[in-house]
Amino acid sequence: MYRQPAPPCYTSTGIFRFRAGPTVKSEARIAEGAVPLDSRNAPLTITEPYVPPFQESSADLVPEREAILATPGGEVTIRFPRGSVISPVHVTVKPPMGTLPEAPVPAKAGTTALTLEGITGLLTMDATVVVKYTADDLKAAEGDPSRLSLARWDADKSRWTLLPTTVDQGERTLTAGTNRLGIMEVLGSPPPGAAATPGRIPGPDAIATVSVASAALLFLGRRRR
Repeated sequence: MYRQPAPPCYTSTGIFRFRAGPTVKSEARIAEGAVPLDSRNAPLTITEPYVPPFQESSADLVPEREAILATPGGEVTIRFPRGSVISPVHVTVKPPMGTLPEAPVPAKAGTTALTLEGITGLLTMDATVVVKYTADDLKAAEGDPSRLSLARWDADKSRWTLLPTTVDQGERTLTAGTNRLGIMEVLGSPPPGAAATPGRIPGPDAIATVSVASAALLFLGRRRR
């Protein structure tokens, strides 16, 4: 299953986001005639500030030194350690285009996503990705920042991989390491103890629990023989 990463944005006098569905509330003020509406549209009320996507940014990496790739607004910062590449390479971070794969059940996708381009293989050392989460990302975690994580889309396995993520609530950032570029997204996880659902990506704790349970069943089976 695939989905659109975000609704389209339209620009007139000022910049606003229009979504199909219920009225969106905002503190924005629209001058008369500033927003063109077609004959099917009723009067429009906007009560939510528009947050534009981050701007594309690029950097040149060389083996001899550390490099930092950051968006102008500070929404995304990627630190590449010295020696993470074996030859000079040009890398770019930008908002994803087209359709994103569905989030793994029961996780929910936030609105922040990015594409890292320039390297098709693996880095020799992990890059550190720092992403600022938004109020819309928090909605995917029911307002609990500790339940937010960064996930990477692994195209060769056709699945999202949850990355061990550090949450800084003071700075409102998510930090994770990765040795592979590509599509990354903010995901909100279910509350602790939520029932597992097919399609969920198991974390290390879940894998360990399954291993212990399997070993216990094997031991009991042998004792009954």
